[in-house]
Amino acid sequence: MGFDIFLLVLEPEQPVYIPGQAVQGYLKVVGQEEVACRNIKITIKGHSKVHWSEKSGKNRRHYRAEEQYFRQPVTVWDGANSNNAMQPCNRKFLFNFILPHDIPSSFISHIGRVIYQVKAEADRPWTLDQSHKVFFSVNFMYDLNTDHLARPIRLQDEKTVCCLCCSQGPIDLNMRCARSGYVPGESIVVDGEVVNHSGGNIMYTEIKLVQMIKYITTSKNRKEERTVQRVYHPQVDGGARDLWASVPLPIPAVPASHLKHCNIITIDYTFVVRDYNFSGYTFVARHYNFSDYTFVARYYNFSGYTFVARYYNFSDYTFVARYYNFSGYTFVARYYNFSDYTFVVRYYNFSSYTFVARHYNFSDYTFVARYYNFSGYTFVVRYYNFSGYTFVARYYNFSGYTFVARHYNFSHYTFVVRDYNFSHYTFVVRHYNFSHYTFVVRHYNFSTYTFVVRHYNFSGYTFVVRQYNFSHYTFVVRHYNFSHYTFVVRHYNFSGYTFVVRHYNFSHYTFVVRYYNFSGYTFVVRQYNFSHYTFVVRHYNFSHYTFVVRHYNFSHYTFVVRHYNFSDYTFVVRHYNFSDYTFVVRHYNFSHYTFVVRHYNFSGYTFVVRHYNFSGYTFVVRHYNFSGYTFVVRHYNFSDNTFVLMAKLGTCMKAKITAPIIIGSVPLRNTYSTFLPHPVRAGGTTLAPAIPSPASGRVSPYRPSAPAHPVPPVPAHAPYSLPPPSYNETFLPEEYSEVPPPSYASCVFGGARGDEAAEDSDDGGFAPRYITYRTNT
Repeated sequence: MGFDIFLLVLEPEQPVYIPGQAVQGYLKVVGQEEVACRNIKITIKGHSKVHWSEKSGKNRRHYRAEEQYFRQPVTVWDGANSNNAMQPCNRKFLFNFILPHDIPSSFISHIGRVIYQVKAEADRPWTLDQSHKVFFSVNFMYDLNTDHLARPIRLQDEKTVCCLCCSQGPIDLNMRCARSGYVPGESIVVDGEVVNHSGGNIMYTEIKLVQMIKYITTSKNRKEERTVQRVYHPQVDGGARDLWASVPLPIPAVPASHLKHCNIITIDYTFVVRDYNFSGYTFVARHYNFSDYTFVARYYNFSGYTFVARYYNFSDYTFVARYYNFSGYTFVARYYNFSDYTFVVRYYNFSSYTFVARHYNFSDYTFVARYYNFSGYTFVVRYYNFSGYTFVARYYNFSGYTFVARHYNFSHYTFVVRDYNFSHYTFVVRHYNFSHYTFVVRHYNFSTYTFVVRHYNFSGYTFVVRQYNFSHYTFVVRHYNFSHYTFVVRHYNFSGYTFVVRHYNFSHYTFVVRYYNFSGYTFVVRQYNFSHYTFVVRHYNFSHYTFVVRHYNFSHYTFVVRHYNFSDYTFVVRHYNFSDYTFVVRHYNFSHYTFVVRHYNFSGYTFVVRHYNFSGYTFVVRHYNFSGYTFVVRHYNFSDNTFVLMAKLGTCMKAKITAPIIIGSVPLRNTYSTFLPHPVRAGGTTLAPAIPSPASGRVSPYRPSAPAHPVPPVPAHAPYSLPPPSYNETFLPEEYSEVPPPSYASCVFGGARGDEAAEDSDDGGFAPRYITYRTNT
């Protein structure tokens, strides 16, 4: 046993620390009995990391860089004089660290991070060390008064819309800003106008603040952009103008420009003005291949954010239809195979986090429906087999920790219900067999440490606890281990040539099923891990030469299917990532010498298809970018017999102007009067300003009317709150006494999880805080 309490506390805790300030607190250690321990250390550390990977063919290359700004360990207790053992205690160990002056601000993204932490660790012999860590935010005080770039901005641009070589007239953009230097909490006030001299309509005009990040390693650099804030105006008709009169673009909690003192990550900001003009926004492509007997039709509607693909293969008697609706975040696929008499429908709704699959097989008289709801943490499977007169329903509810399965077999007159409730630590099986006049109830309750099996056989008038049935060639072993919270069932059926193992481990929250069927030449493994929120199914069918792996990871919002078919020489991988809004399909067909990759990225509004056909000597790449409204096709055909028809209807044109913006921590002196002081408590002391509570949806500070067309979603404002009572409310050093009183807020982008840079970090989704200000406008 270790310490009962081993807890680090920052006291007084500051929401934001400034370089040069002290990080103070204590380590609370409570033990009811003697604990073997060599020593206890407290370490404060500041470091940065960059990590990403890129795949080329079968190889993946990793790019990494690291910096350490300081690391200071202190031994607060040494067990050398007490025989390496700490007696029962209730103690506090104080610590006080001074931060260096030349350190960068905290920062977290999915590729890089600058992290500061305090960690306490007890060195315990012959067992795992006991530790606890806390993270804190550091803000480098970037003073806008020292930056000569904080000047007025005037932006101007003119674009001419052309369609089929006929000029329709220019679009004029004129925008003005008071200056280029701001602090979080201020707003960029924009004045200007948009004049539409063209014949078409401008869908909308937007202004936005973009964060540009550069990650630096010794072998390669990488750049990324993130939209910090966006404001838009609705449609501007042809020949009309739209005035922007003192429109504010609020600046949320973000790190200051440049990320000074960090050599592997840089940050800059850009102010962007852009308009979108369309007149038809549709694109249709038809492809006929008479050598392969195929016909493909694709239809793109950029105004409705829809994409439809239909594929007919007359040689394989197949028809495939795919429908993508990016405004409704839905994807529907229908697959008809007339040679196998199968019909498959898959429906994905990313807004409601649902995935539905229906499979009809008219040759086997089967119908399967699967329903996944990630918001409700539920998974439902229904299976109908009309030839075997069976109906199976499975219901998984991960929020309620329940799993229910119902199986009806009308040919054998059986009805089975399985109910797993992990919150109540119960597992119940009810089995009714009307042909053998049996009724069996198995009830496992680990919370009350009970295990009950009731077996009623009305034909034999029997009640059995352990059953060996040699007439049915069955042998069952049940093993319960309450110390390890495990339950194992092994079932041998020699008549059906089957062997089944079920293993439940409630301490690790796992459930494993292994099923061997020697008559059907199948082997199935199902593994549920509720601590990691994963569900894996492996299915081997040696008669059909197939091997299928399904992997569901609810913590990372991913679903992967791998299907190997050695009879057809095919290998298919499907990867769904709901956190990144991506869906990737890789299909290898060695009999037809084809390899196809389909990549859907709903966050980036892109769809890419790569098709390699080594028998037809063709290689095709199709890239659709719905945010940039681009479509690119590269087709290499070393044989002939192909006919391609493409029609583009309407025009798409964007006018765009940009200007640099400087984000600082200390505002310009001539703007001090625009900021509010702290409110005053009843006792006369100041209080950090009450900042609005978090908004769950999009925040648009200026929206005169609903636009004719929606725009892509923008990040919500950061979650604001009053500081807890233990916070130091005057957290700025004395040298900044003339600066308007700041508040603080968590980063507008929150923490980063599930990324490559996080593999080497255990920050637990920590979101840095940044200094913000309240204005009186």
